[in-house]
Amino acid sequence: MASRSPSPKRRRRSDPQCGRCAKRKHLYLALDDWRGGYSVHKLDPDDMPDTLSSEPPAVRVTGPDIGTMAFAAFGANILIAANRNVVSGAFRTSPPSLIYSTDTAALTAGPQLPHDHLCDLSRAITAGGKLYARSCAFDKESGSFHDYLQVLSSTNLEHLWDPSFKWAWHSESSSSPPFLVPGREKVTCHALHPDGHTIFMSTDLKITYSFDTSNGEWKELGDWVLPFQSQAYYDRDLDAWVGLHAKEVRCVCLCPVACRSAVAVRPPECTMLKERLCRYKEEDEDDPKATTTTLTYLGDGRFCLVDNIPCGDEFSHRDGSVVHVTLFGLKYDSKGELRTKAHRTTRSYAVSKNNCFFSHATFWM
Repeated sequence: MASRSPSPKRRRRSDPQCGRCAKRKHLYLALDDWRGGYSVHKLDPDDMPDTLSSEPPAVRVTGPDIGTMAFAAFGANILIAANRNVVSGAFRTSPPSLIYSTDTAALTAGPQLPHDHLCDLSRAITAGGKLYARSCAFDKESGSFHDYLQVLSSTNLEHLWDPSFKWAWHSESSSSPPFLVPGREKVTCHALHPDGHTIFMSTDLKITYSFDTSNGEWKELGDWVLPFQSQAYYDRDLDAWVGLHAKEVRCVCLCPVACRSAVAVRPPECTMLKERLCRYKEEDEDDPKATTTTLTYLGDGRFCLVDNIPCGDEFSHRDGSVVHVTLFGLKYDSKGELRTKAHRTTRSYAVSKNNCFFSHATFWM
């Protein structure tokens, strides 16, 4: 019996000669879905597959025996790095990272993570094609911690035979963050201003700061916080930041863009989406750790909500998990209430799990 040929739409999407398709952005979903390590799946939001196994992943990487991999995006690249293991109170030297180019589908060796105490890459921030990660180091002379930012950016290769990497980490130490408790004040959420170079950060001490990547200037904006958890995104149609609410677990909300130059007395007003888009097991409704939920902005007023729900015990990966992907847009109705647009796409994927300390990562590029 002759095998069925793939549909023209599928064939056209994977055809390397199709210049129009090569320029289209895709949703990249990183999962620990095989015993050896991690996969990064490339998904078309206009043609979501019924199963993740219908097409091979964009890239697969073997994970470390101990610890997890971390994923972060900058420009058109995905940084894949192994978190260093702590042994006897000290950090092991980290191996070189990997950088996957979504433009060329090439995997390149990248630099090691900096040797000081680098924060989780899942909270790294992208601005201007660079990756910013908060870092801190212990100053032996003063006996205290020192906060600064580590920046991953492209380098100029001046020496032809020097085995340098195309990207390198460097310290943004000219202007230290004005945190009240260096090394211990935790950034709870961040958002990029529509200007493309000012990053807002709120901390667990109920203070919001801004950092201008164009000149390295920090500002303390007031004793208030943005209403989000993790990252919020600017939606031009709504002229607002959109993210997951920090207290109303798994709820989508938005707020106006805060002023980047003046100190404010109160936080921007928050508007909640009353519709519940997140999936979770009924018994885990009040447990924010049972389900990991992320929100990613796809541009043109579209968002992607991903829920990864373990099938068994939270600390066991034997039973795998179910990944729910919801694509939606937002609008105000005639009563001025925030609603989802009529067209919504949902898919659910049963996947294997390899590491109980990793859930997923999503990127749009």
